[in-house]
Amino acid sequence: MANVRTFIAVNLGSSLHEKLAEVLEKFASSKASVKWVTPENAHLTLKFLGNVEESRLPDVSAACKRAVQGSKPVDIEVRAVGCFPTMKRPRVVWLGIQKGADELKELQHKVEAELERVGFPREDREFKAHLTIGRVKGQQGLSRLCQLIEAERGIFIGPMCVEKISIMKSQLRPAGPIYTELEAIPLE
Repeated sequence: MANVRTFIAVNLGSSLHEKLAEVLEKFASSKASVKWVTPENAHLTLKFLGNVEESRLPDVSAACKRAVQGSKPVDIEVRAVGCFPTMKRPRVVWLGIQKGADELKELQHKVEAELERVGFPREDREFKAHLTIGRVKGQQGLSRLCQLIEAERGIFIGPMCVEKISIMKSQLRPAGPIYTELEAIPLE
């Protein structure tokens, strides 16, 4: 049976794609060696599952449905920019979630717990609500990029209402990943 590279996510609303495109263009002007996401692919990962046998996808769906029981839609704000692990050693450029971060963390914990019950190991790292917007590939231009990030630290991208979580399929391609929503699970 085939495997599907799978993750659980909150997809960024289309209303935020234009503002995100502007921000990405600004950071890309640093000419830093970074692989930037396309605005349409921007998402908040709740749980990365990796390669999942197709026959297990119904278990993933059932676990996610149990996880969202009693969870109401969450108003969030995409605000702030930074790097993991640190600004001195950036590997990932992210946009933060401020308003609604606690509710997203609670939702992520529920997703994590329900998926663990059906055999998916728990993540070692603590969940931090963020959108990955770039992955550092080399040292070129990093000092300029870090200066831009520092200057834009409190940037406001916009508000969004999280009304669903999505089971996503990821197909890796040389030009960049293709993400396909396999199932949308509405918050109650």
